[in-house]
Amino acid sequence: MVLVAISGELGAGKTLTLTYLAWNNYYYKKRKIASNYTLYGIPFTYIRTVDDFFKFIPEQVTEEEILSGEEKAFMGDDFWKWIGTQTFGVGSKKKKEIVQRILMASRKAYVTVFYTTQLMKLISPNIREITDLLMKPVLSADKSYCKVYVYGIIEGKFLQPMPPFYFNTRPIYALYNTYEVAGNIYFGSEIDKTEKEELKEIVIPIEKNPAWKKYCRDELGLDINNQEEFKKYCHQILKSILPTHY
Repeated sequence: MVLVAISGELGAGKTLTLTYLAWNNYYYKKRKIASNYTLYGIPFTYIRTVDDFFKFIPEQVTEEEILSGEEKAFMGDDFWKWIGTQTFGVGSKKKKEIVQRILMASRKAYVTVFYTTQLMKLISPNIREITDLLMKPVLSADKSYCKVYVYGIIEGKFLQPMPPFYFNTRPIYALYNTYEVAGNIYFGSEIDKTEKEELKEIVIPIEKNPAWKKYCRDELGLDINNQEEFKKYCHQILKSILPTHY
């Protein structure tokens, strides 16, 4: 398992970059995607509880999983709330179990975990030490593109920076709700779920994304009440990032 941290101040583009990586891992790397926040336009599994996380990254890999070689990617926004340095109080035992599960799963080849945090020091030292890459996004002045600096990490020590990568932001804004508060951790009893319930992969149309609607109306001047016009533009955006699907 590879661990990738995305760090930066508020508004730096952490969730934007995380969502870009979700799309990239789904479309190019053909990985099964899960996240603790809502994605739009691409298939994903919504991880709301600790038990959900354990199901997606089980302690033991089955023979079927080994033979299929199916790769997974988990996108954890504000994941420091799950694997933070403070592991006392309500749910402290479960939080420690999450850290232990990631440490055990770090030897498995088919899982990649991406997580965002404002500061690396908020993350449990055990996780920091096995994190492989650190990414630091920088938005352009007009927010039309994002430049992401990449650093290798060995035993918690930063290596020389790797070549940065860039991506256009507009299509990625369609894939997540910038106003959603993510990162909250639920311990099972707080929501109506059972341990036997299977994780389900879902696809939510980007037309359902309230932040995307606002962006199209305020930034692009689209009439979002004109359903035909709005859906046509949404189709164009999806076709630009998922060309083989449309």
